[in-house]
Amino acid sequence: MPRMLDRESLSAEERLDKSTARALDHLGRTRLNNVQRNHAKLWSMEAAHAVFELHPDLREEGSLLRYFVAKEGRKSGLRGAALTAFVESEFSAGTWWHLVPESVLKGESK
Repeated sequence: MPRMLDRESLSAEERLDKSTARALDHLGRTRLNNVQRNHAKLWSMEAAHAVFELHPDLREEGSLLRYFVAKEGRKSGLRGAALTAFVESEFSAGTWWHLVPESVLKGESK
């Protein structure tokens, strides 16, 4: 597994630069084995996380709230269609707000 970046010690810009370089290094090869494909995928995901941290306005509206509701559903063991049904039922019942941290509800970043 590739050595992931320390999110606490690096800024989002530094993480984006390093993860993009690592992903491009893997993607620049002609033949990738499964391990190299997985490394490229992991570094690409790290780059995407950094982008959304730098530009939260790029997120789909309401996605952060749904993230926290789904996180609670996963903690209780739900996966797949059952998790989707849980998230939808929480939003339709109006009880989703108790699953989201107060700082997110106030509009502050995660």
